[in-house]
Amino acid sequence: MSEVVLEDVSNLEEGLGAKPISGNFDKILNSVEVELEVIVGSAKVELGKLVNGEVGSVVTLDQAIGDPVVLKCDGQEVGRGVLVADGTRLAVKIVEND
Repeated sequence: MSEVVLEDVSNLEEGLGAKPISGNFDKILNSVEVELEVIVGSAKVELGKLVNGEVGSVVTLDQAIGDPVVLKCDGQEVGRGVLVADGTRLAVKIVEND
C-alpha cells in the first residue's frame, strides 16, 4: 500500500504555484459526472441453465414490481429508488439518499 504524505502549504506564496481554493469549488465538484448503478435484483440460477438457456427464457428476480431498488456509485450504496417510466425509457425515482 502506498503511503500518502500531507504537507502544510499554508505558508507558500501564490507565486510559487500554491493557489487558494476558490468559491467555485462546490460548483465544480457538483458538476462532476459519475456512473450510477441501479441494482434491480438478483437470482440464483444453475450454471447449466445459463449456458444452455434459450433466447426468450425468463429469469425471475428476487425483487417484486414496486420494491425499492438500490443505487450505487463506485460500488458504494448511495440511496434507494423506485423504477418508473420516462416516456419509452426506464428511469429511477430517488426516494432515499444515504
